[in-house]
Order: sequence, then C-alpha cells, then structure tokens
Amino acid sequence: MTGVDPRRSRGGPNFCDAQCHFARSYAATKTLMLAGDTFEATIALAKNQIAAYAGLATIYRLVGKEAEAHMYATLGLSNLEKMRKDPA
Repeated sequence: MTGVDPRRSRGGPNFCDAQCHFARSYAATKTLMLAGDTFEATIALAKNQIAAYAGLATIYRLVGKEAEAHMYATLGLSNLEKMRKDPA
C-alpha cells in the first residue's frame, strides 16, 4: 500500500469532488425541470391553482431566475385576489 487515495489518483486532488458535485448538480437540475413542468401543466389545467404559481416562483428563485420568479409570484397573487373577489 502506498497510502494513495484511489478517489484522488486520477485527474488531480479534487477529481472526485468535482465529479460528484457535477452529478449532484445535474440531478438537481433535472428534478427542478420536472417539477417546473408539473407546475406548468397544473396551471394549464386550472388557473386557480395558486400553489402551482408559488411552486414555479420557488423553482425559478432556486435556479437564480429572479425575473421569472417574480412574474409567477405576481401571477399567483393576482389569481388569488380574483378568487377572493369571486369565490364561485
């Protein structure tokens, strides 16, 4: 045994850390995309799904898209106001 960590023997001292970070980042991006698609489908089926607007706003915020997050938050609040005025 030479005492060399096999995880660090290829590509330099941070090879495994960078590779693992990329894999986690890729998986998180795919998950967020699926959640976004689900919320958008929910809104397409019924405009009064306020939680879907909040979910989309949260997802866009998590990925750093502030303008889109603000847009969906505003749309959700606007629809909530409409629902309160006309609960039928």
